[in-house]
Amino acid sequence: MVFSPQYNEEERKSGLRLVNFLSAAGLHAHCSFLDARIAEGINAAAIHPYDIPLLARLSLALDIHNILNSDCVVGILDGEDEGVLVKLGIAYILGISVYLFKNDVRATFAAGENSMVLGLSPRKPFSDAKKLKDALIKRRGEKCKPAERLSAVIEDLAKLGGEVKKHLNAGLAALAERFRESPALARFKAAETGELAAFGGGRVYCSGPLFSPCEHREMQKIANIFEAEGVFAYLPQRDGAEPFIIGSMAGPLAGSLLVKPFLRKIHDVIFCVDVKELLSSDYFICNLNGRFYDEGAMVEAGMAFAAGKPIALYLNDLRGVFIGGVHTVLAALSPLPPAQNAEMLTLFSARAAAAYDGKDSGFEAEGMAAAAAQRGAKYLKLLSSLKKPENKMLGWLEGCDEKE
Repeated sequence: MVFSPQYNEEERKSGLRLVNFLSAAGLHAHCSFLDARIAEGINAAAIHPYDIPLLARLSLALDIHNILNSDCVVGILDGEDEGVLVKLGIAYILGISVYLFKNDVRATFAAGENSMVLGLSPRKPFSDAKKLKDALIKRRGEKCKPAERLSAVIEDLAKLGGEVKKHLNAGLAALAERFRESPALARFKAAETGELAAFGGGRVYCSGPLFSPCEHREMQKIANIFEAEGVFAYLPQRDGAEPFIIGSMAGPLAGSLLVKPFLRKIHDVIFCVDVKELLSSDYFICNLNGRFYDEGAMVEAGMAFAAGKPIALYLNDLRGVFIGGVHTVLAALSPLPPAQNAEMLTLFSARAAAAYDGKDSGFEAEGMAAAAAQRGAKYLKLLSSLKKPENKMLGWLEGCDEKE
């Protein structure tokens, strides 16, 4: 299965070129462009707004079905498409081997890739399609063993995806009408109209950008709101490996030859600690503010969905006025539209939890994800014995809040 950006003609062609190149070598490769069909329908006003979340979930169901019936997945990272990253996060939790392909020179101007993206694969991203092909041929016949215990939402959507696949030639309106009352989607309606799940206690994973002072402050504000309700908030910038690393990596040594030998380990520490905490959480918050959605947050959102965690989105950014709604893949992950007020996130989390049942909460990670969580626990134990460095990004701003 190849996941490719697909929202303009050249992106789709690029994905198809790679599929055709791999297929010519005798590899069974395919790529779904249902997301693009939905986006084109939205752009042409050919889809009723009411049907957008429904169609987005049908497309996600198809992708989950395809993931579970693949020996591995290849994610094209050119442009860092949000939907691709979400699906790679899902595949990782489901125990499917992930290969990364990136032929994008923007990385020349930055110290490196996001830790949550790199952690998805034990191999470095391929930039040469021939080397990717050789690696896939080498593993041919090596059957991938998906996780045996899937969350209930993944089981339901995988079955639905198999049915969607049979009707892909139908128009979008026909697809929506055929599956509107699907039992697999009933849980999402329950979140909109059903009784609120009991809220309070437990743990919430706060995911979002954390690379600038304003991002740090916004994520801290979100964590404070949950902690005021008696919910433990895991904040990577405060509670993970990030406080020990981000300050150092922002210095003059970032990207230097002295640091490069240690980068893989640094990325592994960040990735494993965050995976461990994500899998231990009861709720998941994804902050979508910023010019672009944070790449790590997209991977984490896919992981959380695959693990059966109730997801609430937060978007309070005026740039959205010019772009429109959220990415269709993200719209499929949460039963509710994004909260526009951070104070509403606890209510939205309680609503999202109404879409899940006991079978979801019984999910246990296996394989790669379980191994990463175990390493994360060991890393956390080590980090807890160290003195946490001062957050220099925020120190000089204390007491200087601007009065509007």
